[in-house]
Amino acid sequence: PALEADPQLGWVPKPGHYLLYNPELRPERFSWTILSDRSRSVNAPERICSGSEKCEGAVFLGGSFMQGFGLSDDESFAALYKQDFPGQDVRNFAVRAYGTYHNLLLLRRLLNVPGRDYSGYTFFYGFAVFHEDRNVLLSPYVRGLAGAPAIPSVRLSEGKLLEVAPRQYGFFPGLHGIRLLRLIDDVLWLIRDRLVEPDARTISEKLLLEMKQLLRSRNATFIVVLLDGSANEQKNYEEFFREEGITFVNLVTSAQREPFMRLSNDPHPNAEMIRYWYRNFLDWYRPFRNSELPVETP
Repeated sequence: PALEADPQLGWVPKPGHYLLYNPELRPERFSWTILSDRSRSVNAPERICSGSEKCEGAVFLGGSFMQGFGLSDDESFAALYKQDFPGQDVRNFAVRAYGTYHNLLLLRRLLNVPGRDYSGYTFFYGFAVFHEDRNVLLSPYVRGLAGAPAIPSVRLSEGKLLEVAPRQYGFFPGLHGIRLLRLIDDVLWLIRDRLVEPDARTISEKLLLEMKQLLRSRNATFIVVLLDGSANEQKNYEEFFREEGITFVNLVTSAQREPFMRLSNDPHPNAEMIRYWYRNFLDWYRPFRNSELPVETP
């Protein structure tokens, strides 16, 4: 679906209904609906809270895995959740190619919408460890967004987060047809990657902590849904989540590496993989939701 430039986030989904066909992803057509608030439809009537009514709700953040890239509205993780919790106000604000910093920026925006109270809501962030690369703008991510709007980023300065407004990146934009300039561009990106990559995990951890603290201040719950990462990366983040008191569920499984769990010619999860993830999530979430005690991941 179409995107629009945004001065803080770089890009946002453009409201509208889209009937899409891409045989590289799947043989059948699929539909996307982006609502007026720029969330993706969960294929159910909107649950609108009025006046002082207290709503129970869920907001889904993340990148393309949580958004449901290549899938129809009713196949996304958030849509499956809505089917099991029809009385809740469920919003899917995940956006393709967003990293943790994008999601923090979006979270700030959502929490400051006039008249909107997210007290009592649960915010699920679909986190993949490669979001680290997006926060610091490693070259494979930036080059994969060639032609995209400007990109926001963050870096460390004396141990603190330094937020950088969206801008377009590239040492020689538009001149890559010249082989020498392309070679110099490659070398400069390699140098930049080596300078910023060592800070990527620390930056992501600080961003996650800020998301947790921001939601706690608004009486909302923050849950990280871990969707991708190596065994060592999963272990490191699980330790971090436990140390910092961040509620999480680890859904990473070897099944998601299998071709039959992916879109046709694309590494994104297909509808069957999303359902597999969701079933495991629900096995964890139901007892968690019904208990005030922390529940370990399955």
